[in-house]
Amino acid sequence: MHRIFNNSSSQQCCPDGHLTLNGSFERRIRTSLGEFKMDFWRVRCSKCGKTFAPLAKFIGLERYQTKSNELEKLVIEAVSGTDDHKCKGGVPDPELYPNTVLNAPDNLPCITGVWAEENTTEAIFDALKARRCYGFMGGRISLDFRINGHFMGEVITLNKDEDRVIYWNCQCDSPIDKITLVKNCRDDLILRNSRGVIFDYSPELPVDCYYLRGITRDNRWCWSSPIWVRCKK
Repeated sequence: MHRIFNNSSSQQCCPDGHLTLNGSFERRIRTSLGEFKMDFWRVRCSKCGKTFAPLAKFIGLERYQTKSNELEKLVIEAVSGTDDHKCKGGVPDPELYPNTVLNAPDNLPCITGVWAEENTTEAIFDALKARRCYGFMGGRISLDFRINGHFMGEVITLNKDEDRVIYWNCQCDSPIDKITLVKNCRDDLILRNSRGVIFDYSPELPVDCYYLRGITRDNRWCWSSPIWVRCKK
């Protein structure tokens, strides 16, 4: 909203008009992951008098649309970061938290990892936009998660009776305690190996959602971006 009311070009109506706040409304959104409520601000153009909701317009939500299976693709990925300006790059900083153990969870910076084609700014941002990213706490953790060869962050379509081949590989500078496969917002399987392949034969929803949550023996966590699997009609 700050960008809108400061004459940003991100959401303009008429070139010589300006936008003013014109109320708000609530929408109920049903997705394959569940149902939730969302508030939208409405704005009015001083030139033509047109009103619209910038956020609804940005995510492509139509005026009377109540169900969107595409919404997950726009808003969900796993990233993590730390609210400080030390630029430590994942190194625990005892100066920030002098009264805690060095490797305690509340003393560990959070970091985002990406699967980029090369180590360039453009490739890294391409990976973030494609949701090939994951979050983790402290040190360095490599988390690879795929279904039928498709990377985390992808939306894929499979036949209802087609096997779902789930691959994971979590490498860390500390032993892995466990990895949890989360399916449709619930803990589905506990995996004790840092690397492996399993099969899922049980579609549950029109679009099933999978992601991984890992934890090391020194209590560091990591989370993958989800993979959505559609059942072909």
